[in-house]
Amino acid sequence: MKIILDKKYLVLLAFLFSLSLFLSAQDAGMSQEPEAPLPEAPSPEVPFAETPSPEAPVNVDRLFDQAMEYERAGRFDMAVEQFRKIIEAEPDNTAALVRIAKLLSWDEQFEEALRLLDLALFKKPGLPEALFRKAQVLGWTQDYKGSIDLFLKYLKSNPGDRDGLAGLARVYFWSGQYDLAVETFEMAIAAGSDETAIRIDMGKVYLAQHDDKTAKVQLKKALELDPDNLEAARLLEGIKILYTFEIFPLGGLVNIYPDGTAGYLIDPGIVYHLKQTWDFSLINEIEIIDGETDNTINLGAVYRGINGLYIGMAAGFTPASNYSPYLSLKGSFHASVNETLGAGITLKSDFFGETDSATIQNDTLYEVIPEVVTYFGDVSHIKLSGSWFRYASGYDTGRISLSAAVDYYKGNALTAGFSYGGSVETMDSDRKVIEFGFGIHQKITDLISISASYNYIDTTYGLTHQVGFQSVLHW
Repeated sequence: MKIILDKKYLVLLAFLFSLSLFLSAQDAGMSQEPEAPLPEAPSPEVPFAETPSPEAPVNVDRLFDQAMEYERAGRFDMAVEQFRKIIEAEPDNTAALVRIAKLLSWDEQFEEALRLLDLALFKKPGLPEALFRKAQVLGWTQDYKGSIDLFLKYLKSNPGDRDGLAGLARVYFWSGQYDLAVETFEMAIAAGSDETAIRIDMGKVYLAQHDDKTAKVQLKKALELDPDNLEAARLLEGIKILYTFEIFPLGGLVNIYPDGTAGYLIDPGIVYHLKQTWDFSLINEIEIIDGETDNTINLGAVYRGINGLYIGMAAGFTPASNYSPYLSLKGSFHASVNETLGAGITLKSDFFGETDSATIQNDTLYEVIPEVVTYFGDVSHIKLSGSWFRYASGYDTGRISLSAAVDYYKGNALTAGFSYGGSVETMDSDRKVIEFGFGIHQKITDLISISASYNYIDTTYGLTHQVGFQSVLHW
């Protein structure tokens, strides 16, 4: 049968056929998975490494090694972070607890450090490293008894440990147990501890006891072991040159009075320094005025065995006095804080008998001298003092004084002073006097020094020019 299709039907059929093909292609495309993108090539500078999955176990040994590398590099915060990761993975890892505590203590986070050390000791009682570190921290926080007890416990299980002995010795030193400190430092050296560091510590122990001579021996040994050690050199330089004896072979004063006459005083003497704790002095003053001579023997002692504290006492005797007091007594007390600020008081009494030449007869002069001092070094200072004078016969007066000393070169000093107040010598209540003076102290060698001074002072003869000179031999 022959079918004849109209042209418009052919067009319609072609359209429907094309639509069917398009829809089939769309269905086929939606059913396919999209292709995964190609991974980017790794940078040639950074090695490619796979990231472990969260379920992979933590490599504790690797973390510990990384933490130790950070610690050795001084990156303590990063080291603590790595050690904390170890604790998260292994809560009973006491080695990590102790390392964190050590690093925190170096940052003065003592409370947290002690908490972690206590936790480590709870998990492993008697753990040596924890005992050692806790003993250190307690020493740094001034719990000296607790620190000593733990060091002794540590050394019981680790006898002869050089670090434990050195740590214990330092706490003995800090707590003022100097003999035990020295003994334990010696044991630490014998055990193989760093001898240079120990000799420096021993020097500090002797300095604290005012035994500068032995301190110098220890510090010199430290410098023999390590000539470039700055701490030993600094401490050694700061120690004053100390001597056992000081002798005053030649010295005295010349007073030039208003009428042109002169008086002379010669005062040879000796001072003995006993272990830099006691100073004992013997001085003989020979004074000549108008052909008459007074010979006064002065004995003195000063105790300075406590740092910053000076207690002195002195007595003077003048047999067959012509114009001097036949007996003089003096006591003094002086204390300083941090070697920057000091205060003190001196009490004096002069007893006069009946003599032919003295203007003061059968009387006693009492003097009270309070003072405050500001120090600017071993020599330089400014002193403000007052004096109150009273005679047993009733006359009294007062005076205020200001003096200063300046270290102009390695212990050599320039001095100056000024005072204003009533006249003590003439007992004239209407008379006010101004006194002043200046001087110089010069080291010639380590064994010889000299001093010279000029003063304008009030005497029984009136305002007087006074010139002084003194030489000192040290050894």
